[in-house]
Amino acid sequence: MPTQTAVASRENHDTEQQETLGRGVASDPGLKLAPADSIEGAGKQGVIVTGIDPDGLWAERGLELGDIILEIGGKPVKTPAEIENALSEARSAGKRTVLLRLKSGDAMRFLTAPVG
Repeated sequence: MPTQTAVASRENHDTEQQETLGRGVASDPGLKLAPADSIEGAGKQGVIVTGIDPDGLWAERGLELGDIILEIGGKPVKTPAEIENALSEARSAGKRTVLLRLKSGDAMRFLTAPVG
């Protein structure tokens, strides 16, 4: 069973708003996510990664604890459910990867992630 790492510097978040996506395979990225606006200091936009399977495919692609997912496939996201919907839409369209726009610390970056 994959381990989930807590965000030590952001322990003041509402755990009821967190959602876990899968166990680390492409269709199940092994992420714990929360709306960024539910975590003090994370900002108002996007969805923050509050836990990640270090052996999962998304971690292998470079997604890190504390990253804020702002967009998937060019569409802004604000909730973990919107991320799941974007991944489902990409799978239904036959795509193998999606492009994520992330905020990592003070930097913006792009990352491709598997959808299954």
